[in-house]
Amino acid sequence: MMLLLASPLSAVYCLIAASLLYLTFKILVPYFRDPLNLRKYPAPNLLAALTPLWLLRATWSQRRSRIIHEEIKRLGDVIRVSPNQLIFNDPAAIKDIYGVLALSHGVAKDEFYDRLAGDAHDLVQLRDRAEHSERRKAIANAFAAKTVVNMEPVVRRSLLQLLVNIDKHIEAASPGEQPPINLRKWLNFFTLDVIGDTGFGLPLGFLEELADTTEAETEGGTRYRVTDMIDVLHRGTRYSVLMANITPYRLNRLLKNVIPKIRLLASRIGSTCTDDFENVCIRQLRKRIEKGQADRESGDFMDFILKDKTRSSDKLGAATQGERQFSYAKFRSLVADAQMVMNAGSDTTAAALTSTIWFLLQNPCALARLRQELAPLVPNRTSDGDLPSSAAASMFSYDAVKDLPYLRACIDESLRLRPPIAYQLPRLVSRPVKIAGRDILPGTVVAVAPYSVHRHPSLYRDPDEYRPERWIEFDEGFPNQRDDLRKYNIVFSQGSRACIGRHLAIFELQVLVATIVMRYDMELAEESKKELLIFDRFNSNPGPMYVKIKRRIPASL
Repeated sequence: MMLLLASPLSAVYCLIAASLLYLTFKILVPYFRDPLNLRKYPAPNLLAALTPLWLLRATWSQRRSRIIHEEIKRLGDVIRVSPNQLIFNDPAAIKDIYGVLALSHGVAKDEFYDRLAGDAHDLVQLRDRAEHSERRKAIANAFAAKTVVNMEPVVRRSLLQLLVNIDKHIEAASPGEQPPINLRKWLNFFTLDVIGDTGFGLPLGFLEELADTTEAETEGGTRYRVTDMIDVLHRGTRYSVLMANITPYRLNRLLKNVIPKIRLLASRIGSTCTDDFENVCIRQLRKRIEKGQADRESGDFMDFILKDKTRSSDKLGAATQGERQFSYAKFRSLVADAQMVMNAGSDTTAAALTSTIWFLLQNPCALARLRQELAPLVPNRTSDGDLPSSAAASMFSYDAVKDLPYLRACIDESLRLRPPIAYQLPRLVSRPVKIAGRDILPGTVVAVAPYSVHRHPSLYRDPDEYRPERWIEFDEGFPNQRDDLRKYNIVFSQGSRACIGRHLAIFELQVLVATIVMRYDMELAEESKKELLIFDRFNSNPGPMYVKIKRRIPASL
């Protein structure tokens, strides 16, 4: 009897002992051996230094950039956030980690991007230098400034629909009442419609319907409706970024295979949303392929991507009926870049538009100065000098606003304080290198914190304050401020990996912000006055921004 009782108990003891032994060798021994020489850098707590769990928790909280910022203020400009990862807030680290020579010094994209990608890598996720260079060169003209400017009529079409919607909302209000609208969501509709049209020649129609319900299609050809595409994109990105932070690679692959099979868990944490967003992009891509050549002179972005001859050659045969001319491998590559275009081409710009308008409404002096700069350039003024009444006539052209210094300063200052991508983009060190004067050993993952370095107190006066004039006016106390604003700005990253879509983003920001602030008077509703919530996924997405809005002159559509 004693032997029967002791046997299960002994098994438990053995299991506990084995677990402790495993933890000792896998976690504690490397920490004390310190092969990467990282123990000298402060960590938020022991959990962060020993395991990736602290960073996983910060990532899932959707407050990662601000959590890291608070730790940087507490601990210093270089902190350890996992057993092999350092986050820098030293401005000198930007060039060493992201500059044009970083790769030649042994600082390249981390395996994080492989874990983030699916079975094919988009341009952002590609780690191989030669493949990235070829792919980027092949499609660079699609996102060049000249191409974007040629698409101005396409952007104006969506902007007009946005203005018409706002005017209708104003006209429908009861006298003396101004029910607020969630302007952030309408701006999301705008940027998704723009990228659907400029990217695929296929407007999604979200502004027209004031809803983001759209078609999706599985790789096998099954079609269905996605009822809230913005939510699908945001929840799916949150899940993908969390999974990309899970190491080692084998564990990452195992979890990615297991989680989708547990339906309740997959739905709860967003795994199903990644499938839905991919299927929306597959449907958009297949419609574009079936359509053939773009039906306008300016073309669309997919026109350039579809003609890219650097894609994988035939390996596994054709995918399905819609793309017989492509190999399966090439089709998957096209799906990956379609997702990149749809995500990066809409989400970051919507965030930037929302933040810029929020800051202007919070800073009446900046808004008044911007209107003063814009006033002489208002298009289609009436004979007595009034602003134009029709929505179409009130839209600024890109030529009119592209060189306005204060408008650009308002936008750049918003991007500095609220970068649409505040995620610390990780790079892997492959040979000994100096980063911001510090010796870093191979195997270390390094990154700069955009949210923090854009607020570095050594660079800017009152770095947490919204002051557009700092971009254009000399400050005796900070004589290098204007140069530093450009030198240490990583809103669009730097070097060969800089954001390829930045020209479209700035184009939309300049035209839309100018038009909106001159056509409407806006006031933040009470629930949006105190703070604009930001949710960190890979992109930093603003929460709802409720605005009371009225025409600056009587509407006459």
